[in-house]
Amino acid sequence: MTVHQVLLEELDTDERYDVIVSGLPLTNFSHVQVERIMARYRELLPPRGSLTYFAYIGTRMVVAAASWPSRSFCSEPSSPPSPCS
Repeated sequence: MTVHQVLLEELDTDERYDVIVSGLPLTNFSHVQVERIMARYRELLPPRGSLTYFAYIGTRMVVAAASWPSRSFCSEPSSPPSPCS
């Protein structure tokens, strides 16, 4: 097993990996960044390789809530955060 601690975009290798386990917080990245990351994973995997990753449910809602000027929110869990009236 090889563990790399480097930005994925800076990983300089022609090697292919049978399995990639990713703990990157993909919900914290822009859509463009996620597309680049996934493209790089595809480059690093052989045709029958496996990619395992996870994401925390609700991360985007928490980030959106933290960026609002008001800290009180009255939204349902399934809707975007909205300030209380």
